[in-house]
Amino acid sequence: MAPRSWDVHLAVFDGNSWSLVDGWSTLACGAAPVPVALRAYGDRLHCIVVHPDQTKLVKRELRKDGTWDPTIQEIAMPAGTNEIGGVALTGPDLYAVAKVGQVEDLFGTPADAVQPPSWQKVELNPVERKDCRGLISAACAGLPKSVKESTNMSALRSRATMTAFRGKVWCAYDTSLASNPLYWQTYAAEAWSPPYQFGNAVCGLDPALCVYGDALYCFHRGEDEARLRWSATDGLSWSTAHDTPMKSTATPAVRAFRGKLYCAYPVPIPVMADDDPRRSDTG
Repeated sequence: MAPRSWDVHLAVFDGNSWSLVDGWSTLACGAAPVPVALRAYGDRLHCIVVHPDQTKLVKRELRKDGTWDPTIQEIAMPAGTNEIGGVALTGPDLYAVAKVGQVEDLFGTPADAVQPPSWQKVELNPVERKDCRGLISAACAGLPKSVKESTNMSALRSRATMTAFRGKVWCAYDTSLASNPLYWQTYAAEAWSPPYQFGNAVCGLDPALCVYGDALYCFHRGEDEARLRWSATDGLSWSTAHDTPMKSTATPAVRAFRGKLYCAYPVPIPVMADDDPRRSDTG
């Protein structure tokens, strides 16, 4: 059945195994290409998701002791927003791809701004305006303007994830087909390296990069378009892909926090028929 919304799960890796974080329950929009974002900020892990009604965002915070702050904050979008395609967190800033009327734009605001937030439209080069993932890639790059302008984002790299690691900018991207290889490139000395395939021709969709310990990790959805897998590099070569116990049908968000690796990922909630006995509504 088609999903009406997604249930966002949060898993944590302690260096040996994965487990779900207790006390987490939130819904995200089932139509958003990039529905969830994570960041480590101060002594907390922030998680922001696209609300199922696609007119606002929801923010929750994990405390340093591993428990959730009970406060659930709703973040209003610019007036007239009728659709939110994705969300990103970069340093102190929050970004969202929102459609106001018929026009889709990238908006930014300080992530800890008082309500209502002061959203500002982010002006981008035409080459960066591919689609929702292209807009999110531009937001997540966190690069100086000269670097972003030099990316000349192709249709492939518009589905990119970027981060800094060992003095270079690393970029991973897919080709929009789960059966095709993932690619990576680095940026240094004002030039991009050639594109390379991951080790053993790792295939999949929706890569997400994160530095954890002394390595750079790339999470992605596998060839079945569901199983979350990861590869890692020490800056020289990438490992083979390893399976996790998690499955998702959208882009995951990964972030290191207090010595552990966290992964937020949406799982579809099937729509039940009106006569399904599991339905609890009687109205």
